[in-house]
Amino acid sequence: MQTEAARTLAVVSDSVDSVDDAILTRAARLSPAATRLLELVAVSEGPLPLRVARRALGVLDEEDPTALLAGEHWVREENVGGVLMLDTQHDRLREVVGRSLSEDVRRQHHELLARALEVEEPSMHEQLAHHHAEAGHLVLVIQHARTAAEHAMQQLAFDRAAK
Repeated sequence: MQTEAARTLAVVSDSVDSVDDAILTRAARLSPAATRLLELVAVSEGPLPLRVARRALGVLDEEDPTALLAGEHWVREENVGGVLMLDTQHDRLREVVGRSLSEDVRRQHHELLARALEVEEPSMHEQLAHHHAEAGHLVLVIQHARTAAEHAMQQLAFDRAAK
């Protein structure tokens, strides 16, 4: 006999799969540019400056998909310190879209994001180290991680001095 807890667990498991399937089904209906932008935002694993996302997206054969993704609640835009940032509307979207990517596509997206960050936000050393690591650029990882650590130490020293 199946216990009540086992039946509940089976229902929850089916629900999780069906939510993931629904997300992927909806994503499959997006245009190529909207899909690529959603993938880039998902791979970024956190808020991504809009200008970095647009640079990573490259030249488009269609209209900028940012408004479409925001309007359909795939992404949200936030103004953080005067910088317009994109992030997935929900962590679940990031996780499901990110898991759906092959290792090669994920690596390529990290490569694009690293290149775009180098141009648009060269002081985002933690993010640069992360994306270079995922793209396989070990020398650049070391450089950016070292710089990020130096900045963190300076901030800690400043915070302590301010007390």
